Amino acid sequence: MKAFFSYALGIFLSIILLLALSNVVVSCCKHLGYTKEAGSVAIYLGSILSVLIIGISIGRHIMSNPNAIVIGGVAVPNYLYSEKFEKNFFALDQKTHNENKILKKNNESLKELFDQVYQQKEEHKALLEQLIYVNDIFIRHHNNASRLIRSLLSLWKEGKETWLFEFCNCVLDECVTTLTKDRADKSSAIYFKHNDIMEMYAYNRIDYSSARERKFKISEGFTGSIWAINTPDIVQNVSLDDRFKGEFAPLHEYGSILGYPVHIGSETVGVLCIQSESINGFEQDDLVMVSFYAEICGLAKLCDILKKNNC
Repeated sequence: MKAFFSYALGIFLSIILLLALSNVVVSCCKHLGYTKEAGSVAIYLGSILSVLIIGISIGRHIMSNPNAIVIGGVAVPNYLYSEKFEKNFFALDQKTHNENKILKKNNESLKELFDQVYQQKEEHKALLEQLIYVNDIFIRHHNNASRLIRSLLSLWKEGKETWLFEFCNCVLDECVTTLTKDRADKSSAIYFKHNDIMEMYAYNRIDYSSARERKFKISEGFTGSIWAINTPDIVQNVSLDDRFKGEFAPLHEYGSILGYPVHIGSETVGVLCIQSESINGFEQDDLVMVSFYAEICGLAKLCDILKKNNC
């Protein structure tokens, strides 16, 4: 019953309010150029909607307001106040507020999820690019190996005295193409043992003085240490390694170096060295690739020994 009387009172008060404003509404319609009939229809429909909207709003205010209502300057006790309606009214408002907070939180969670998905997409893209890059290296390595084996057989069959030198130069050209990092700054050399001294036999992008002067006894310098330990090694910063001090200091500047022993059976007969102009110019994975080129140098050296011995 309180709801009925509250809405009825609200509609009644809204009618009184509209009647007080009727002259203003009519003047506005005339000013806007409405005809009498069109103006009457507009006023009629507008009045009905206004009465309903304003009346319902006033009725809700009456039922949710425990204080006295001021009508015409007179404070009238609000007998239509409903505590239950007030709770429901504000509960609905609170529910809307809570739902809005939940939606906002869900939107933030969704944004975080989108960010995570985008980040994973970028990571997967980078991983795919890396896999493609590594795959290209393996394909190039396969092609290099095929060329070197064909070259080894052809040069050996041709029988020139310089065949081993030619083949080693082919190896130096091919081995740097399968490295992980920048290949343009790499230089390379093959040392073979001669009278218990490692001498530079073939080289690529190394100056003449280094080629003639660089000779190592076992355990001397970097090449001699590879010979001694019989294990491949990478030095990422040669300036910090004692093997490059004094008489074994680089004759031309380079930042890092990779060395791999060349074997015939268990005997170390040479060392394959690759240098980089930059510090940290190699990855540990490079040793896997370089091992093939060191081993095929060992095979070529064995073939040369057999040829010289007429075997």
